[in-house]
Amino acid sequence: PALKACIEAAAKRGKTAGGRQRLVMNVEADGHVSAARFRDDAANASAAGRCIVKRAKTWRFPALPGGPTEIGIPLILSPN
Repeated sequence: PALKACIEAAAKRGKTAGGRQRLVMNVEADGHVSAARFRDDAANASAAGRCIVKRAKTWRFPALPGGPTEIGIPLILSPN
């Protein structure tokens, strides 16, 4: 729901970087997200992209026994 809200709010303003995008996050050993970004610069610069990155940085994953890792999540940035 949080990501959908980002996409819908940007779509209402006519400012979306639509299509398939990959959100990449650095997840630390304790499970917190230390960095998040889209692979595509247009998605990073879009209102929806900025909102999603901001929210992703608040996420928590289970602790990682192997240490920090990079996780990629495919997303479709479309209000439908």
